[in-house]
Amino acid sequence: MCSYLPKKPIQMCIVRLSVAGVLAWVSASAYGQEADSSDVMRGWSIVPRVTIAETFTDNVALVNSGRQAEQITEISPGVRITSDGSRVKAYLDYALSGVAYAQNSSPNRSQNALNTFGSIEALDQWLYLDFSGAISQQSISAFGTQSSDEKLINPNKTEVASYRVSPYFRGRLGSMVNYEARYSRTLTHSNASEASGVATSDSAVYLRGDTAFRSLNWSSNVNRQVIDYSAGRSTEADSVDAGLSYSVTPQFIVFANAGRESSNYTSFDKQFYNTHSFGASWFLTERTRFSVSQARRSFGETHSLMFEHRTALTVWKITDTQDISAAPSQTGILANDTNPGAPVISGFLSSAVSQQHRQDLSLTLLGIRDTVTFVAGGSENRRLDTISSGIDDLSTSMVRQLGFSVDYLHRLTPDYSLELFGSQQRTFDLLGLQDATLYLVNIKLTGTVGRYTTASVGARRSVFNSVTSYDESAIFCNLTMQF
Repeated sequence: MCSYLPKKPIQMCIVRLSVAGVLAWVSASAYGQEADSSDVMRGWSIVPRVTIAETFTDNVALVNSGRQAEQITEISPGVRITSDGSRVKAYLDYALSGVAYAQNSSPNRSQNALNTFGSIEALDQWLYLDFSGAISQQSISAFGTQSSDEKLINPNKTEVASYRVSPYFRGRLGSMVNYEARYSRTLTHSNASEASGVATSDSAVYLRGDTAFRSLNWSSNVNRQVIDYSAGRSTEADSVDAGLSYSVTPQFIVFANAGRESSNYTSFDKQFYNTHSFGASWFLTERTRFSVSQARRSFGETHSLMFEHRTALTVWKITDTQDISAAPSQTGILANDTNPGAPVISGFLSSAVSQQHRQDLSLTLLGIRDTVTFVAGGSENRRLDTISSGIDDLSTSMVRQLGFSVDYLHRLTPDYSLELFGSQQRTFDLLGLQDATLYLVNIKLTGTVGRYTTASVGARRSVFNSVTSYDESAIFCNLTMQF
């Protein structure tokens, strides 16, 4: 792996990680072809596409005075690649968008969008490689100008790229012990000069074993994590723990762990702390799952709760987590007209280790021709590493974000649907000095106009209230052709 370097040199690291992942992907594919070429070929799917979008807005610069109307043209060639072979399971969706402004309100520009993840079995049932990557437009500051359309001129938006590779091997020692050794490297970088890049390295060894009691199992873990910020400092944490798990029933499992951790999250030098955790997971049915855990770490309490339930007409999901974060909500996206049902907390960039408490709730009502999705969420972020010199929204106060959205989809015909979407996001600090709220409403008609062509037309209204407020109205149309 390449070492972490600040600012522009990190791009070289990201490129190297990307190339390494692609080469591993290709190698594993070739290996799989030698073993079973027919299975590999059946598992691959490559779908190129081109999207042409036109947007007519009355406030391209998102300002309160001196508004300027604009016609924005976006051409986005893209490709979706999937593999479901025996050795390679992967998903990649990438698009490169060229954005042009008819009234010359801003220089023409390009934007990248990437979502990829997958797993490769390099050596039969022993050596594996997980990988993931994402490129998207993110908010630099939680209190800066917020917008729902990435084509609008917003200095508070920047392109953020994050890549992760994780090689590991796993197997069995004798007849009673399973082992896994894993290394993970994550690099995150943005185009904003004021934002900090971050590199995270994780190393771990896991042991799992049986006991003389059929329902009782033991585990032991050794972990090391290093988080390095280009505009801040590096922090380290080492931990070791051991524990027991007991299957009350095959569907209901409880566990408890105890251990020791040393870290410098809140100090210059490493300090030693005792740790413990406990929890349970319950798979009531194939449609209902519940899990809960709580832990005592060197920096305080953490917890995780998840509940999911499906019926013939509803889908419920609740999550509540609190843990350390290298970049709070950095990959979060504001639910919008192209992604209904997405998290309603847009997040922001950070320059030091923080602690995040996040809650998300979603409810989907399913009808014959109608689908209604309610999403609500909240997050609370505070600076954990108060020694760091990195500057971000958490340098002076805790930041809280609250949001909700409602998405109504009505199928007019088998080929056409009408969608109405509305959302609100509010961001404020606990000192009462900053407060920002974004309201969004849009309506969209979508349908197929050919065997491989989809079109949509719609309108939206956005209102942002803060120190710098604005309102914006737009109509838009999109045409996507697959090949």
